Amino acid sequence: MILANLPWQKRSSIIDDHGLAKETDESLTSQHEHEPALKRIREQGYAIDDEEHFRGVRGVAVPLFHEEDNVVVSLGITGLRDRYPSNYTGNLLDILRYAKSEIEVRSRYYEYSTIHKWKSLLFSYMIFWLYKIQFHSYN
Repeated sequence: MILANLPWQKRSSIIDDHGLAKETDESLTSQHEHEPALKRIREQGYAIDDEEHFRGVRGVAVPLFHEEDNVVVSLGITGLRDRYPSNYTGNLLDILRYAKSEIEVRSRYYEYSTIHKWKSLLFSYMIFWLYKIQFHSYN
């Protein structure tokens, strides 16, 4: 998610330095196939990981911007693929988008100039939303 929102030169440098590991059969391992996926992520405003890093694991994430185009962190939910079917991913995405909006609005009114302050804010939201997600998934 963060990689998708970095400038091309920075993305290219990171990929050149660290490569794209083939974790599963779904992993994208070349910059040629990776760039269209990153473009789609930027346009959609979210990323879905469907067994690309770990077999049997699905995740969805949204970027958090501190300023117009400055991605600070991403906010995501990951779980076992069997537990989170693709139709439930939309519900999780709605929750993440709501939390993203709340956090971004708060960051405009309060100073979150250090990563420690961002971590504190994200942790408090994470606990709140995990409770809501857990309650929602069973009821």
